[in-house]
Amino acid sequence: MKTSVGPLRRSLGTHALLVIASLCVTAWIGSAPSAHAGDNPAKDDKEVVSEEKTLQERHSDLISEWKAIKRKGSTAERAATLKKATALYKDAAEDDKLRLKILAFVGTAAKGTKGDETRTMMLHTIADIGDLRAAKYIKPYLRQADPKKAPPLLATAVATAMEVPDPSLVGPLLKIVTTSKLSGIIEEAVQALGKFKAATKQRARILKTLVAEAKKVKPGARPRMRGGQEDIQGGSAGSTPFGRETGASARWAALSACVPSALSELTGQDIGGMEEWIRLVKQSSGKLGRLFVAK
Repeated sequence: MKTSVGPLRRSLGTHALLVIASLCVTAWIGSAPSAHAGDNPAKDDKEVVSEEKTLQERHSDLISEWKAIKRKGSTAERAATLKKATALYKDAAEDDKLRLKILAFVGTAAKGTKGDETRTMMLHTIADIGDLRAAKYIKPYLRQADPKKAPPLLATAVATAMEVPDPSLVGPLLKIVTTSKLSGIIEEAVQALGKFKAATKQRARILKTLVAEAKKVKPGARPRMRGGQEDIQGGSAGSTPFGRETGASARWAALSACVPSALSELTGQDIGGMEEWIRLVKQSSGKLGRLFVAK
């Protein structure tokens, strides 16, 4: 009996072809470029995001870091941490609750510390942030118990108020102008008050008070008397680190030099001289609101 080899040969040939084709496909796949993490942007982006700390985590880290360096850390370390607070505040533009927490952190950062260094950095940070809601942390430093002496942080607090012109600071600044005997601090307070244009309910009060103060010490004006002595005291140059003791003439010189520019900024009116402001306010008595123009 003869065995037919034709079909067997054909079957073996077909099998061999399939094996060869399979090997070729395997070789082609093996030679293709392998996929790396960098070749998948979407995956990379997700990985990067997952590695970044959330705003809340950054806030927690900020608090922990400050506790560690508050009393024993170097000046540079404390300054760097407060800068992180400023950066975090800016990044939290869509999270106002977190911003309030950051303001509270900055405003109380100096609590429990000795000296004025940390308080100075705190005020500078508040000025950098510029949020009006931080005014309550500035207000305690806008005090001059002795009109002939300036507390160490008074000048810094006044400068900070220029960057945070909240209406609640108008009263303390005006008190400095009306009671201080130091021309330097008077000038700084006046310049700060010029920044309160947006405080629409306080502007007329600022205008009226500044002009009235200048009018009282205008050359030829009759000085007020109290207890047999002039209300505005004279004296030699003081030894305080900020400003000098001033009499009526020095006070007029200081006010006439800084009030006009401050009022121009406050009102939008381009008026150069102090006497012109005195005349204008007198003519507009009862209608001071008309002196404020939009620019």
